Amino acid sequence: MTSFPPATRAAALERLDSFLPKAGKHYAQNRNTDFGPNETQATSLLSPHVRHRLVTEEEIVAHVLKKFGPNGAEKFVQEVVWRTYWKGYLEMRPTLWEDYRYERTELWARYESDADFRERLDEALEGRTGIICFDAWVAELKENNWLHNHTRMWFASIWVFTLNLPWELGADFFYHHLLDGDAASNTLSWRWVAGLHTAGKAYLATPSNIERYTNGRFKPGNRQLADDTGRLEELDKPPAQDLDLPLFAQDKKPFALLIHNDDCAPDLLDVDWSHLTHTITVPTENHRTALPGHDHGAATAVLTFEKEALADAAARIQEKADKPVTALDFVDGLAGFVKTEGIETIITPTIPQGTARDALRPVLNGLQDGGVAIHPVTRPWDRTIWPHATAGFFKVKKKLPKLLGQLQLR
Repeated sequence: MTSFPPATRAAALERLDSFLPKAGKHYAQNRNTDFGPNETQATSLLSPHVRHRLVTEEEIVAHVLKKFGPNGAEKFVQEVVWRTYWKGYLEMRPTLWEDYRYERTELWARYESDADFRERLDEALEGRTGIICFDAWVAELKENNWLHNHTRMWFASIWVFTLNLPWELGADFFYHHLLDGDAASNTLSWRWVAGLHTAGKAYLATPSNIERYTNGRFKPGNRQLADDTGRLEELDKPPAQDLDLPLFAQDKKPFALLIHNDDCAPDLLDVDWSHLTHTITVPTENHRTALPGHDHGAATAVLTFEKEALADAAARIQEKADKPVTALDFVDGLAGFVKTEGIETIITPTIPQGTARDALRPVLNGLQDGGVAIHPVTRPWDRTIWPHATAGFFKVKKKLPKLLGQLQLR
């Protein structure tokens, strides 16, 4: 069973320090190989912590560059930036997330009404397809709440092209179970595999590739997997919208800090904590998915990791400013708490497209309409890289030396 560091910033930094020697040549040579759930020496195991920003992308890249220089760990740095690229891409195309959520709801309704569709889907969800590697990965996902990145690509390809199931439901299945489940990375990666991200390009899982990069653990029969991706039809992708990332300018007014699960390192923000009056945490992972039979929106391990990450973030803020910490159980309680406490200003790390924004936006908009000032704080890392996610990742990769220079990381 894959063992992740605890959901704390201290544990994430300790793991980063221990993995750092492997982030160069070792990672580049082994990153595509899935050695099995008990053999994770080629991966950092930090993806859940990065997803919740217990440790930030900028910190990881800074540590890696300090040890290896600009070229010694190029592949590892690029993989870290991929996540930022996905975030920026979705920020500029919010309708892709909205369309995914709509189609997901419609497809789960079909699941309830169409017996044949339900049976085919249940075979996949329960690991009863007869494709040994796929069924093993279903069990691994449910047990470990994680899969190797290359395995996620094989899984998605088999789901879409061999099992002929809608990519939206595969993405929802992942989103329910993954500790590092992220709206942008998960949704757009599934779209990429399905051939909807880059025109004319889809990802086809092949028996030889699976055998090679699982070290022979799995050997699918040549006729078990689809040998053609076919073609998924879609309307033209929405054009990139301009990003609205206002610069944060703090006044001297008292404020409350709102911590959400997209950013659990608020203590790293450039904020004057002497004016803090309240720290508020609110969970939103329970809004993740619509998977039938799962009322809580996400797997128990996912909800537990979020709860512990939020608590760790709040504890670090309390060390900075000994002010009350309120851990709300539900988003619905936020507006009432703010009004009861007479809070007039809320500062929060920027909330990107995804579940947290979907859950919090109506409440925050209502508070703002009622006169409460809401101040999002965007990190320099996001402000620098997001605007360049206008097309494929190659354009970001090409500009990466310049962008890292702007962030004073080279």
